[in-house]
Amino acid sequence: MGCARDKMTAKIRLDYLSTFIEVVERGSLLAAAEAMGTSVSTVSTQIDAVESFYGAELLKRDVSGVKPTHAGRIVYRSARETLRGVEETKRLLEGLDKKRLDVASGCFGIPLIAKMQSAFKKEHPDVGFSIKLHGTSTCFKLLDEGEVSLVFAGYVPKGFDRDHYFIAELGKDRLVLITPPDHELASKKEVTIEDVKRTPLVLVSPDQDLAKRIDVELAKHGLSQKDLIMGGEMDSIFAQIYGVVSGFGCAITSYIHARKFAEAGLVKIRDVKEFTDERRVLLICNRRSLENPDVKRFVDFAVKFAEQPGK
Repeated sequence: MGCARDKMTAKIRLDYLSTFIEVVERGSLLAAAEAMGTSVSTVSTQIDAVESFYGAELLKRDVSGVKPTHAGRIVYRSARETLRGVEETKRLLEGLDKKRLDVASGCFGIPLIAKMQSAFKKEHPDVGFSIKLHGTSTCFKLLDEGEVSLVFAGYVPKGFDRDHYFIAELGKDRLVLITPPDHELASKKEVTIEDVKRTPLVLVSPDQDLAKRIDVELAKHGLSQKDLIMGGEMDSIFAQIYGVVSGFGCAITSYIHARKFAEAGLVKIRDVKEFTDERRVLLICNRRSLENPDVKRFVDFAVKFAEQPGK
């Protein structure tokens, strides 16, 4: 009875779990101690405490370092989830009174964010926005680390923990050809890849997500951007579209970005007959962050906003 009571009242310190995670990930007590700025003996003592708490051998030690046992791998996953939950809850509580939504997005999401932000602030003028522009992988890293509450993205990376996040599809984007209003292709009923190959194009730099999308689409047809006539290269989608407006050529670009310029009469949009590219527009947030009323209000608003015709 006394033994059972001892197990029920036993405690484990969160910083000891953090030490255990560090050792597993670095594969060495010495490497973990150096990273933590402490001694090997301190690390060893903390690991002993974790093993004592769970009543199991969690690490195998040999000349090459340390590796988790089967029990150790179970504890490692549980410890990561525990500490992650603690940090997320801490950030959630810190953000309750902040009245600011931290958002990360690639460039392709900006037109939609701008529309939603403007409409949302009419109903909730006290809520501000902080928007960070990054590539998709960086956006998800920021979300995972709690630096942002919301991400607009075109896809979910492989290995992404979907169960941990809320994901809503807000619409679809596709690759289109845009032309100056008076360009010969602007009045053509059907534009083909052959038409595109014969037309000077304003491209974007290879490090842009759009360039990678174009590469994938062209590869489906046995082509690369080297097969295109370059009319110029810009460092962003916005600069690319302004290049078309300025008469540098046509462009393969995002429909979502081009639509506003087309509505203003600055460019014409044409679908390319053979193109099959289609990308979902996703809004993603940590499920726990939905406990923040402002995040929940914006997510609900965004889903309803996207359902409206013409949005």
